[in-house]
Amino acid sequence: MAEILRSAFGLSKSPPAIFAIIVGPICSGNLNERPDMPTMNLPAEFQPYSQWRAEGNLFEQVQALLTVGGHAPLLIGQGPTPRLWLSVPPSEPGAPWRTLVADNLSTDPSLTLEAFARRFVLRMPGVTLLGASIADQGVLQIHTLDLRSMGLELYADADGLHLMGSTLRNSHYENVPIVIALPG
Repeated sequence: MAEILRSAFGLSKSPPAIFAIIVGPICSGNLNERPDMPTMNLPAEFQPYSQWRAEGNLFEQVQALLTVGGHAPLLIGQGPTPRLWLSVPPSEPGAPWRTLVADNLSTDPSLTLEAFARRFVLRMPGVTLLGASIADQGVLQIHTLDLRSMGLELYADADGLHLMGSTLRNSHYENVPIVIALPG
């Protein structure tokens, strides 16, 4: 390690040990450029909220709660009305994900997206799937979330926010692009 640092930084003698410990992770660069961080495919129009809340959890500079094989099934982006993208897993392995809502436009006749100034509600007959609004200072607040009927283990209740078998309670996530990334 010392030899690598000497050549990389043009040093004539070995750097102090603490220098090697600090420089290692910093040299890997920006979070979005780290090769060990999961990546995802995002719609070009998607601009994440800088801060959002769901069932006592706070997310700052987080783009997606969940990705599966680089695909984010739920995205809520900035706009005068929050902008929703929702897709469900394929029924057959290797098939593409099925888009249900793209930028607040439902592609499924069983889904109704009611958009109002600063809020929206996504429903299917007999059930509310998702409700969100823009609160004070532009913070997105997710009020209702239950996508289990859509084939996604993603819902919120009094116990917390449930994602693919994990429960988030009174958590704070900051500067991570994805909270839970699963392989495809």
